[in-house]
Amino acid sequence: MERAGNINAKIDSEFMSVGINQTMHRIYLDLDCSVGILTPFKTVTQEVSSKVLLTETVIVGEVPSTYYNYDNLGFEDVLQTIN
Repeated sequence: MERAGNINAKIDSEFMSVGINQTMHRIYLDLDCSVGILTPFKTVTQEVSSKVLLTETVIVGEVPSTYYNYDNLGFEDVLQTIN
């Protein structure tokens, strides 16, 4: 196999909630490349993509004095909890 074109690289970042006061930050390297596969009869060109995790860290914030999880409650249920 040999590289048949340019390699395109892009840095990608994502944030994800992992707790009440924690956020996961991940940084990826996205790679796209065309490669040529040489066989006795013909050359086949194929696009290859890969996503490589470079680093991840957990950002920890302050612990809240109170916490209410309203993710799966409707608006009326939240109002009843508050009142």
